Amino acid sequence: MNIYEKLSEARIRLQGMNLKKSGRNKFAGFSYYELADFIPSVNQIFGELKLYSMFSVKDGEAVLSIVNSESPEEHVIFTSPTAAVDLKGCTAIQGIGAIHTYMKRYLYMNALEIVEHDALDAQVGASNSKGLTYNIDGIQNVAQLNSTYKFLIENSSSKGDNSWKKRLMDKCESLNAVFNKEYNRFEKVSATA
Repeated sequence: MNIYEKLSEARIRLQGMNLKKSGRNKFAGFSYYELADFIPSVNQIFGELKLYSMFSVKDGEAVLSIVNSESPEEHVIFTSPTAAVDLKGCTAIQGIGAIHTYMKRYLYMNALEIVEHDALDAQVGASNSKGLTYNIDGIQNVAQLNSTYKFLIENSSSKGDNSWKKRLMDKCESLNAVFNKEYNRFEKVSATA
């Protein structure tokens, strides 16, 4: 099998395993997959199919490479930009660890098409023309912004209320202002270090 056939087979096998979510967001009231919920199964399936995966973060980009061990020139690469994490009471290294954990989780979920309800579904917010809910005001980072945008594009009709577009652009500008403020603060601290 080539890399694409193997990856498709891995997805099918994993989806047939009836994975359980152990993560729980008590604040927003939803469950989610943690790495421990699927990585052991992924490793088992990849071993059987002779696939190798490697995760890394470099220059603000997370990368998950999946390689056909029988033909190493065959590989599929999944990437995503990273974002800063602001966790109260954490050291810098713990923040880096959080970024790695989140990005690894999201890239594996993307690569293996692990499906879970979007956190947006669990949030209270306005309804779009299909009656689905979203919470633009609750967006706090670029990953949430991207997820909201994808959700709204996929679930909005071309007719009806499209006020979300303006609200999303306003949120984008707001996040950009926060990013610029944090960047400027970082630049000042770096200059004195």
